[in-house]
Amino acid sequence: MSSVFVTSKDKPAVAALLTAEYIIKKGKNGKLKTEFGKNTSLAADNDTTFTNNYSICRFLARSYPDLALYGKSPIEKTEVDHWLVFSQGRLSCANDFTAAVAYLDTVLGPVTYLVGHDVTIADFAVWEVLHASSSWQKLYIGNDCPVNVKRYYKFLCQLPVFASVIQRIPKTEVKNAGKEKKAESSVKK
Repeated sequence: MSSVFVTSKDKPAVAALLTAEYIIKKGKNGKLKTEFGKNTSLAADNDTTFTNNYSICRFLARSYPDLALYGKSPIEKTEVDHWLVFSQGRLSCANDFTAAVAYLDTVLGPVTYLVGHDVTIADFAVWEVLHASSSWQKLYIGNDCPVNVKRYYKFLCQLPVFASVIQRIPKTEVKNAGKEKKAESSVKK
């Protein structure tokens, strides 16, 4: 069965877009296509349509288990779920953002990816929140961000699937003392 993932052009579901693009880049493109539209959706079958970013990520990751986007073991799958909840909760909350980034920095100290030894939907979700966060962009541009989170974010930005998606999504507004400016969504080398 062929599926079309549609995401909002103005406010894309970036983690789901990253998941879909990763699957396509891994050679599964005969079954999945992405496009921009008015709303975000993925029709799983004639009776089921997903419209939530992380539900789409989970469904796609489970649909292509050979890619291990949801982890390889029950423990890794549970860790992926932890990071999806963390992304949607603490990391997305303005009041908790600083503590969440500090926690993320501690976790990333000895690792390249959040779960296992390759990219998962956990990385897509955390990266999306960081990328869309004006607070993160301000820290990143000002070179005031924690070293491990900066390394992780910059590393992911350079992976082909992230670089491709960065070119297709709107730039993040960086709020600075009442003024707004658009942040460059590409990473400075």
